[in-house]
Amino acid sequence: MKKIILLLISIITCFSLSACGEPKLSPEECVKETCRADVLTIGIVNQKLSNCYADIATVRQKNDTTYVCAGTITFVDKYGDKSTSKFEATYEYNSEEERAYKVDMELVD
Repeated sequence: MKKIILLLISIITCFSLSACGEPKLSPEECVKETCRADVLTIGIVNQKLSNCYADIATVRQKNDTTYVCAGTITFVDKYGDKSTSKFEATYEYNSEEERAYKVDMELVD
């Protein structure tokens, strides 16, 4: 089980790091993909869930380099019970590296 979790962490981290590798992505798309990977990592790894789904509703620019990503995350535990929460995350976009870095992420009511 630990090997499977480590494999999932490795795969998600690779996607998270490479989500913005294509220079064709706009900053908003880059933030959206990075946010989705981060939310799924938190759901599966930190919460020890069997599955989770992320729906990114909005990505808005706060200033030149800061973006706010908001949406919902649905957690599914090992018994199949579902729980949905809203989240909001703040990212800094580095245009030279074409990557987004998470500054803050929280579940909101």
